[in-house]
Amino acid sequence: MQQVSKIDPAAHEVDAKEELVEKINTYIQEKIVFADNVLVTNAVAKVYDDDVILTYSFSSVIFNILLRAKKVGHMEEAAGRFHV
Repeated sequence: MQQVSKIDPAAHEVDAKEELVEKINTYIQEKIVFADNVLVTNAVAKVYDDDVILTYSFSSVIFNILLRAKKVGHMEEAAGRFHV
């Protein structure tokens, strides 16, 4: 996140804050959201019908894996059937 240090120190405070928020949002989108999507995509490929999946606590990534696995499934005639 070296982009933050490139904000012009002479810029007005409001402009600098706007630029900082934009850079943070870009970072979140590129690094965190992208990584979550890659994890979900790769994990869904590992979920098969009749699998039993044990979870502990809550994770938005795990939640999205289960949702997508339920939608796509690995059987042509039905969406995913597994147990959580």
